[in-house]
Amino acid sequence: MMLQAEFAELEEIDGVRMTWNVWPHSRLEAAKCVIPFCTLYSPARQTSQLQVVEYDPVTCKTCGSVLNPYASVDFAAKIWTCPFCHTRNHFPPHYAGISEASVPAELFPQYCTIEYSLPRLGAQSPPAYVFVIDTCVPEDELVAAKTAVQQALTMVPEYAQVGLVTFGTHVHVHELGFSECPKAYVFRGTKDYSAGQVQEQLGLHSQAAQRRGAGPPSPLKQGGAGGAVPGSRPGNRFILPLSDCEFAVNQALEELQRDAFPAVAASRPSRALGTAVAVAAALMGGCLPAGSGAGRLMLLVGGPCTEGSGKVVDKELTEPIRWGGGPTLYAFTFNGPPEPVLLDVSSITPDRILLLDAYFYVVVFHGSTVAQWRKAGYQEQAEHAAFKALLAAPQDEAHAIISRRFPTPRFTDCDQNGSQARFLLAKLNPSATYNTSSALSSEIIMTDDVSLQVFTDHLKKLAVQS
Repeated sequence: MMLQAEFAELEEIDGVRMTWNVWPHSRLEAAKCVIPFCTLYSPARQTSQLQVVEYDPVTCKTCGSVLNPYASVDFAAKIWTCPFCHTRNHFPPHYAGISEASVPAELFPQYCTIEYSLPRLGAQSPPAYVFVIDTCVPEDELVAAKTAVQQALTMVPEYAQVGLVTFGTHVHVHELGFSECPKAYVFRGTKDYSAGQVQEQLGLHSQAAQRRGAGPPSPLKQGGAGGAVPGSRPGNRFILPLSDCEFAVNQALEELQRDAFPAVAASRPSRALGTAVAVAAALMGGCLPAGSGAGRLMLLVGGPCTEGSGKVVDKELTEPIRWGGGPTLYAFTFNGPPEPVLLDVSSITPDRILLLDAYFYVVVFHGSTVAQWRKAGYQEQAEHAAFKALLAAPQDEAHAIISRRFPTPRFTDCDQNGSQARFLLAKLNPSATYNTSSALSSEIIMTDDVSLQVFTDHLKKLAVQS
């Protein structure tokens, strides 16, 4: 429980969550891990300890990484070594006063996450929205998705830029600037495309190269939607201001149909989700000015990726994609921090509080002695502050679980021998029942079911006999 709390604290500071919090010691141990090693980073996570500095970041001349606490610094030579590519970089002139006693904020060990407040160098490009729609869904869901996109378009300003990508077995990039008829570029869903390949096939490679060397876009004119907007270029045919492509977008949505490649019976549809996201990201990189605007990829998806990059499950329905997590039981006592205990009736004692997390409902169970102390009002007395903290700890943990889970689980607060205690007893192993005697438990379960120990004993006997 303590390690879990420490990792949760680090996650609150940096917004980083990893599938494994322990790194394997060898390649063999890493190969045995069924769950891959990956990291989920939430850059927009709200944190109270975020350090904000008002100057430009120092970047590596080779890989572009930013100066951080893990970089090796030579204070005498004013050189720092990139921890990613091991390139030696000189500090800029305004870092001339750096020393072991005076270091910038980005080198503090506790500031692994830092925010740079940069001055606005030029006018910003209008926001861009690229809608990526899944067509491997039932007809009613596809109609609902098209209606939702059309409603969203009525709420964005006319100068906002819009793009449309649809995908099923293959990925379709719609050319909204072609007014004669609906036109789309098709990318094979099973192939991995780099950003350069996508931009080259769409005719955006030269524009992206020119934009990387170009200056900031022209500012937005004040005079209505008919004026020039920053980021708009004659050669941009895929992401256009809404005022210029509203008819084309609505026409493409009205004519949009389900994927032409039907799914085989007892199989999932071919959904090239990963390829669609990669193509849409490359499209935004080729059409939008770098560093002077904001873009959002709006993904409307109806199932898991079954084709191409990002595939998470096969098409056969016999392969499951979800597994239910078992319930967990934690004990809160005066003797130490919360600790996990067995899902067994022997875990019930009069002087402890149990917290059961069964996903769809959360139970806080008070032992008989704890319940009597609470009813006597001991928690209101100053000399029993520890008892008050003991009562509050499982309540806070339960409400924290409920606040971050969807659907919201049912919360039950009960006492030993109470009517609501059945929600906990139903999940416990009946090692002590009315027809057995157990000195390790203060509670019995009125059931004729055998315990896990009795079941395993009979299973061992059967295995030996056979």
